[in-house]
Amino acid sequence: MDLVETVNHEYLRALRTLRDAGLVTAPRRMSVREVFGFTFEINPCYNEVTLPGFETNVEYAEEELKWYYSGSNRIDFSDTIKRTWEKFSDDGITVNSAYGYRIFGKDPKIGINQWDWVVKKLREDPDSRQCVININSAYDKEKPTKDLPCTMYLHVFLRDGNLDWHTYMRSQDIYYGTRNDIYCFTQMQKRMASELNVGVGKYFHHCGSLHIYEKHWDKMDKLLEENK
Repeated sequence: MDLVETVNHEYLRALRTLRDAGLVTAPRRMSVREVFGFTFEINPCYNEVTLPGFETNVEYAEEELKWYYSGSNRIDFSDTIKRTWEKFSDDGITVNSAYGYRIFGKDPKIGINQWDWVVKKLREDPDSRQCVININSAYDKEKPTKDLPCTMYLHVFLRDGNLDWHTYMRSQDIYYGTRNDIYCFTQMQKRMASELNVGVGKYFHHCGSLHIYEKHWDKMDKLLEENK
């Protein structure tokens, strides 16, 4: 398989699985096709979906990545972030999921910089299995929110001189979420590998529920018809 096509290949495989084996359900009264326990395996050096109508919006993804790296949970980080996230804000100022806030240590309920903890652990014990960054946490159940984190946790391994990265999603909308999440988390993987001065290994994107909403079924069918 041509490495450049790896992410496209996996994206098409996921869409075919949703079309051919997806169960029709209606969480929050919105119809979706849904499959369970789906895993994308991707070369992180080729992390942009380029399929017509489903392309990764790299300009937006890079802005979101900068927001993550800042450690902020505020939607006024930039006009782009505010336009995208204000509908998910409970207070008009912050968003609950804010991955950067949880990963890079500004969340007082977590209390540590999880990124730095993982890097330190791998420097001390390169074969460690303990290198988990928690995102969805027990305190997310304390009160209702518009923005319950879709990502559960990140788990990294340093093996044979390469950093492998596993992202675990409780829920993943393949149309809006998958392209952006894969791009951002693989960029993080490359950043961590650089900090550790190791190679970039494989990227795995595990989805408890992978789904596509009914309003996008026609686009899915059209794309799959063009890519038999």
